[in-house]
Amino acid sequence: MSQDLKPCPFCGHVGLEFGDGSSYRWGIAYCGQCGATCGEVRRRYPDDGKWHAEAIKEWNTRAPAAEPTVPAGMALVPIEPTQQMCQEGQWKAQEWPRFPLRIAPIWKAMVAAAKS
Repeated sequence: MSQDLKPCPFCGHVGLEFGDGSSYRWGIAYCGQCGATCGEVRRRYPDDGKWHAEAIKEWNTRAPAAEPTVPAGMALVPIEPTQQMCQEGQWKAQEWPRFPLRIAPIWKAMVAAAKS
């Protein structure tokens, strides 16, 4: 069974447990490690376990990964600034040696460096 299973999208564990759903007519499969669940599947009584195959199919169904959307006026940048971003920020900061430090132009230079 574990050869046919996709790993848990949250913890990576490969292994399912089966249990009761929202009522006795429904069953659910869940990750044996973190407890993540998939959609419920219909089961019949007496329980012959045939619904497990449907639960595995439901578990293996994944939504396609969505591309991140960036709102207008925003940019995706690294969480930690890169070396090039820091250099651009330092160079921009040197343009204002006699004035109070203005962070906006420095930030714009760093973001521009992240895009390249």
